[in-house]
Amino acid sequence: MLCLFIITGPVSAYFIDGINPVPALREPGQLVVKFKAGLDSLSFLSKGGKLTVGDSEFNAVCNQYGIRDIAYLCPSDKSSHRPDLFKNILLLTLPDGAGVREAANDFEELDLIEYAHPDWYLQLYEIPDESLYAHQWALHNTGQGYYHVQRREGPFNDTLVIAYGLADADIDAHEVFINPPDHTVTTVVAMIDTGVDQDHPDLAGNIWINVGEIAGNGIDDDHNGFIDDIHGWDFSGDPDTLSFLP
Repeated sequence: MLCLFIITGPVSAYFIDGINPVPALREPGQLVVKFKAGLDSLSFLSKGGKLTVGDSEFNAVCNQYGIRDIAYLCPSDKSSHRPDLFKNILLLTLPDGAGVREAANDFEELDLIEYAHPDWYLQLYEIPDESLYAHQWALHNTGQGYYHVQRREGPFNDTLVIAYGLADADIDAHEVFINPPDHTVTTVVAMIDTGVDQDHPDLAGNIWINVGEIAGNGIDDDHNGFIDDIHGWDFSGDPDTLSFLP
């Protein structure tokens, strides 16, 4: 699975190896090049299985550095469409990674190019600006209050309360955001949760809907063993008193 992160605001970027970013290249011989907006008339054509760009200045720089392959950063296929956000971003491959930084500089000097840079591995650090960050005690615990669901027996009987944490009982994420390390290691993290709050600002409007069910009719319309499971099922309660998520 490919995860693509789009950075829409100012962030702090750190090369994996600190001051000298050369070993941090994801692909030593690749460049990410974005054309300026409004270039829909520029011909990005597939010729002989390879992408070609209909601009003489661009092609001159490609020839200068021996660019051997041009591809879309975000490929599409018959079952999907390339988002407009990525349609002018290309991935260029140089032979043996020669002159990758110089090539990036020369491409950026072209009037039609918005930016060009080597295909770096980056680590991004910035304090989140989301409205509920203060409640993320696991990231930064000052003893602040946070929302907690107090479980009670029976369906629809839970209570949302404010609980308070123990100062500094956290993973020190906030400290890393402020003062990132020069060297880091890759850590695999598994996250296990009991469900979602479908009214959460980050999730509202994006919650999955079971189109096979008719809400509130008391019938298991899709015959999956659960009645009115419109947004999933609450498995956290007593198995004899399970309730759907309204």
